[in-house]
Amino acid sequence: MGKARNATAGETVHQYRFDDPTVCKYLLVEFCPHDLFVNTRADLERFLKSLLADVERKIKRGIDRLRLTQGESVNNNLETSDGKAEQLGCNGKIDEAQAVLEECEQLRAEREMKTTEVCNVCDSFLIVCDVQCRIEEHINGKQHVGYARIRSTLEELHQKRLQSLEKDHSNRSITAVSSAASITEREHVCHGSSEERHKRKHYSTPDEKTNHHHLLTSSTKRHKVSSSSPSYHHNSKKHHHSSESKEEQYV
Repeated sequence: MGKARNATAGETVHQYRFDDPTVCKYLLVEFCPHDLFVNTRADLERFLKSLLADVERKIKRGIDRLRLTQGESVNNNLETSDGKAEQLGCNGKIDEAQAVLEECEQLRAEREMKTTEVCNVCDSFLIVCDVQCRIEEHINGKQHVGYARIRSTLEELHQKRLQSLEKDHSNRSITAVSSAASITEREHVCHGSSEERHKRKHYSTPDEKTNHHHLLTSSTKRHKVSSSSPSYHHNSKKHHHSSESKEEQYV
């Protein structure tokens, strides 16, 4: 199976690996971003985070440009109209000054109402309150869909990375607990072995242990026999009498 299924017996078959230059690493992870923006103005050959960073910068520049262009033109018109209304009022032309002030109010309302906005997904300029068919055409366009997929994929990969880190942390905690338990068990085993070696040091063979026991038993018996003999009691009384005589002499 595969590309080399029809290769002859002597033909060299290339064994592909994931790190080969001809293998797309992005496709192995999720999808290839090179195919998303073919024949668009965003036909770039870079990885996902770089693409997303570029479009975020473009969105910011577009918003700033709209703020400057739309705001500057309206502000200039307002300044001109305000000056004109003030001049007309000073000249006593109240009706004309009132008309200019109404124009100023209309300009202020237009300034508050944006006519163009920037798409926060793909940095395209959109007309506010545009017809529904054009809005749907933009949403289903290749560039908007591509950047939306990049954002969702990066979020999924980020969540997978967090889950992997949490799993590794949990496994390390379990390993640490198991290691502590095994160390405690080894300490108990070593303590028991030291006690056993201590016993073996005193009684290297069972015969020595038996002989030691017999010696202790015979010594105890001899002590009992000597204590029960009359000579033992006579010597004890004699010793007691001599002790009393010495005490009376000192008194």
